[in-house]
Amino acid sequence: MKQRNLFYLVSYLVYLIFTLGKASIEKIAADKVPNWFLEQFSSTFLGSSETILRISFYMIALLESVTAGLLFIGLFKIFFDLRKKNGQANFLADTTEAILDFGLLGGFATFLLLSLGQRISSNFSGAAEVLVYAGVTLAARLTLLQRKN
Repeated sequence: MKQRNLFYLVSYLVYLIFTLGKASIEKIAADKVPNWFLEQFSSTFLGSSETILRISFYMIALLESVTAGLLFIGLFKIFFDLRKKNGQANFLADTTEAILDFGLLGGFATFLLLSLGQRISSNFSGAAEVLVYAGVTLAARLTLLQRKN
């Protein structure tokens, strides 16, 4: 992987860790499902059961926290696995790549689920905005996988 691509990847990983980590911490720390979440889905098929909405909310928080954790561990490992070889930065440990790959897949899945939720609640512009994050996360994953070439 070229150093420039590595810089972009690391920058985006830091952004994802803060974004997903902060969101999951706020959800867990609130210790309750916020009213805006319940109201957003009240007129949808999900709104037929408040229990389903509560489970959905905490599943999103769990997915965000696991994803942020994997990305944090992967980022931490980058700084220990990084070595210079032929003028390019390379990962030496396959475990680092696997952790980051799962973390980026988790981020992609998180953003797809958030976009689906926006779509279900008829917030079409919000769904489109979240899909941009999913696309950038997928591009980051492809950048990571590019090292094999």
